[in-house]
Amino acid sequence: MSKEYQLIKQYYGDQTTKRSGVRLIAHIDEGLELLEMVNGSDKAKKAYCLHPLVQQDKELSENHQLLSDVDPEIVLLALEYRNIANQYLSDRKIGTVDDIKLSPLQDVNDMLKADKIQNYKDFVLHHYGKHERSDILNKYFHNWFDRLQMTRREVSQYIRRLSDEEEQSALLDKLHIGFTGTHRGMTAQQVTAVRKLLSDEQDVILHHGDCIGADASADGIIKQIGAATIIHPPEKTDKCAFCPGALIVMDPKDYLERDHDIVDDSVYLIATPESVAEVIRSGTWATIRYGRKQGKRVVLVYPDGTIRDELRHGLTREELGGDLEATV
Repeated sequence: MSKEYQLIKQYYGDQTTKRSGVRLIAHIDEGLELLEMVNGSDKAKKAYCLHPLVQQDKELSENHQLLSDVDPEIVLLALEYRNIANQYLSDRKIGTVDDIKLSPLQDVNDMLKADKIQNYKDFVLHHYGKHERSDILNKYFHNWFDRLQMTRREVSQYIRRLSDEEEQSALLDKLHIGFTGTHRGMTAQQVTAVRKLLSDEQDVILHHGDCIGADASADGIIKQIGAATIIHPPEKTDKCAFCPGALIVMDPKDYLERDHDIVDDSVYLIATPESVAEVIRSGTWATIRYGRKQGKRVVLVYPDGTIRDELRHGLTREELGGDLEATV
């Protein structure tokens, strides 16, 4: 245990965050794990331990004497972190992410990565869609990730590696709904119907394939109602929407495998096909057929806005897996 870690552990004690009740020292412990993941130096790890002691003016005034026995280079890194991090807080409006200043010191930028990922993980678990500034905070974190040149997939992978079993189960306790539609989008009637379906549910996480058109529209709806998304991107990116702000971005897969994952990871599937008649060579209809085969509840939203909840219209799973004409 380093001298710097002992200082912050003694400073934090058993204190917890006011909203979520998470122990404050967890921010340091998980930040150090993240620094290990990004190959941060030992100096960066030591300075990361110290940054809460100097982050704000009050803390700096009260704690500077605690640092008298610390290596001056470590103190310098902690102060440089304070300088850079405090220049872009969530209440500052920027034009582009290039307005966010980074440090000329790589150790400090590594500390920023660890800090933002760890804070974002807690935001996702405890505050997304609940905090009064949820949309602003979500944008703030993603601005930092963009400026630090971290892809949403990288961030998601770090969070998944960092989260413990209890935190993973907190995500599983949500209502996971799958979504499929075409890259040509939804009709206005389908958009209205999908919004109603999703708004009527509680604690939703929507799984979608991150394509232009229907997926992007569904992503917008879910954000409007303050819910969350898990994205299953395709390997081919020519039709990818790159929707921002997902809780988790899964590894890219080919279209068929990715569509199966959406169904498998969801309690039920909402589908917005282009037509009432079934189409054989259609990714949307293939996903619908897979959902039926897996015995999942499938909710069809037709172009005119008509909703057909198949398992609530007297159709058995056996019928849905057999006679396709019975569903239209």
